[in-house]
Amino acid sequence: MARVSLDYLKANRPQVDQAKMDATTEADIRRHMVEDGHEPDAEPVGYRAMPSPADIRARLGLTQVAFANALGVPAATLRNWEQGRKQPDPAARSLLTIFDREPEAAMRALGFETKPPSFHDVLAEMVRARSVETTVEDKVGIVVGQLEVLLGVPPAHHE
Repeated sequence: MARVSLDYLKANRPQVDQAKMDATTEADIRRHMVEDGHEPDAEPVGYRAMPSPADIRARLGLTQVAFANALGVPAATLRNWEQGRKQPDPAARSLLTIFDREPEAAMRALGFETKPPSFHDVLAEMVRARSVETTVEDKVGIVVGQLEVLLGVPPAHHE
């Protein structure tokens, strides 16, 4: 790859006929595509939509901590992906695609069972998000709910 300085770029600006560019219509572009052997209405080749990490995680019913553990990345990395601050690298995009298309197979292959998150994961998520005050009553409610799930007891309404 050739490297040039900013000064060089400023001194050697490309010559563009702006009037010609402005006069180019969509029909002109379409005609040029056909002349170049391209199909203007064809779907883009080599493009695959990136699944949303947050959507995949929600479908799996996992906390950020549990999903990050399954992916083998820090929870902060997953949060950055979900909040759009960072984009997953190509390997992580491939793994997310596998989780999107075949979640049970991905979990089995990585040695994770698809079971409810642990009390610790749920509590850590609540504290991190700070969306809920973690009072003693909240903690007890979470423990009772997790025990009900683990023991297969129908959920009771706790007041």
